[in-house]
Amino acid sequence: MNQNKIEIGTLVRAQPARVWWGGKLGYVCESRNGLFFCADKGDWIEKAECRVHIGDDFIWHSAAGLEVVALLS
Repeated sequence: MNQNKIEIGTLVRAQPARVWWGGKLGYVCESRNGLFFCADKGDWIEKAECRVHIGDDFIWHSAAGLEVVALLS
C-alpha cells in the first residue's frame, strides 16, 4: 500500500531490522514532520515520521519505512 495513506489508527509493520521493533506490527497514534540534518547535502531536510505503538512501547519511525497493513477506524 502507499505510504501516503498513513493516518492516525493505521496498522503498520516496521521494516525487518536487528532492533526489537523490526518486523513488528503496531498502530500509528501521531504523525509529524521532523527536520533532519543531511550530512551529504550539508542542509536540513524535512521528513514525515509517525509515532507507532507496539504493545506497551512506542517508537518514532520514518513514514517512508513503514508498510501499511490495514486502515483502522
